Amino acid sequence: MTVNIYHEPLASPEQTVLDHLKKYSSITNSEARVITGIKSENSMKQVFNRLRKEGLIELIPDRRGSMSAWRLVSKEKPQTLARQLELDWK
Repeated sequence: MTVNIYHEPLASPEQTVLDHLKKYSSITNSEARVITGIKSENSMKQVFNRLRKEGLIELIPDRRGSMSAWRLVSKEKPQTLARQLELDWK
């Protein structure tokens, strides 16, 4: 008789990303896929975009392509509408 034990993360991918960002200043798509277990780059982008739409994270300016990374939104300065629209078009 064989017993299979499946591992399922206890936290959602969104919570895992937020927990990481509370300890570290940024996170890339590649790093996030490692800690969440998500295999698809596009699926990870969807997680980031949900957090961005909630106003919790933002892209770090001037980091593009494979170097692009996300950070927590600063509580001192709320994101401007112009910046939000700029992110929506990317």
